[in-house]
Amino acid sequence: MAQFDDSTEEVLSTVFDSTPYLNSLAHIGEPYQLHTGGFRCLSRGIDGSLHRDALGPLPYSFQLGEQCPYLLREQLQKTGWVSFLGSFAPGIVPGDDWVKAGFEIVSYKSTYLFRPDRPRKELSTRSRRNLRRARKHWDVRRVNLKDCWREVERIHTEMLREKPVMEVSRRPASSFEVWANLSAVETYAAYDEQGDGVWAIIACVNNELHLMALAAHERAYKTCGCYALYDFLTSDAGPWMPFHFGAVPAGQTGLARFKSRFSNAELPSYLTRIILRLDVACELEVRLGTHQWFPAYRSPYQPSSL
Repeated sequence: MAQFDDSTEEVLSTVFDSTPYLNSLAHIGEPYQLHTGGFRCLSRGIDGSLHRDALGPLPYSFQLGEQCPYLLREQLQKTGWVSFLGSFAPGIVPGDDWVKAGFEIVSYKSTYLFRPDRPRKELSTRSRRNLRRARKHWDVRRVNLKDCWREVERIHTEMLREKPVMEVSRRPASSFEVWANLSAVETYAAYDEQGDGVWAIIACVNNELHLMALAAHERAYKTCGCYALYDFLTSDAGPWMPFHFGAVPAGQTGLARFKSRFSNAELPSYLTRIILRLDVACELEVRLGTHQWFPAYRSPYQPSSL
């Protein structure tokens, strides 16, 4: 297995697929690299058993689409894992060979995208009014996450406290601390007379921006701080690169409407999943119960057993 120092590996693995980044997801699973193909994922313990399963990089993997599905299945089976779930990067459409190799392909959700080569979307009267308010109260600057990750994590945690968030969507303090030391991660903050109030943590991959996390102080909702931040990131005053906002969880129609205001394109997203040990999976379902998510024996709101 090739060895790289952290900075080199981060570049070669386009951030989300790198071991340094996967270390920020240690609350979900342990980083694991397959011996052939170099694909990295998270190995997760299954509550009440000695078995484990695997989850691909979050929010998605750029390297997954480059894998030979037949070889990937062989390597996954050698680990003894019960199942595997992975997400392709937006816009990657897996071919028929994935299905022939035994993987199930699931069309997930379209991801919102801003493309600088296309005109910005015409905003409604209400949105234009909110944008004027945002520009009056807020400015935006790039900040060093090393200097503010504790504050960003605190605000981010407060935002999620009242919501039924899946375990894979939660980010503890350790995640933000790891991100602060990744060279491909940038942070932008909207600030008013009281200081920074909205933060966007973004990964830079192949001259594109990919949103990793957003944190907004309560006061930002009153004077449209999020509008100011997204306005900057989708204008020529900002980085001026394709900006992936990500998908929107089911039921969050307000967030979907907000992201759609600033996007001018969408890309399809696909998941791939496979049961590697059917007998064990069935036994776990009987013992642990079943859920509508994959794998059925694992509750999406229950932390992994590490």
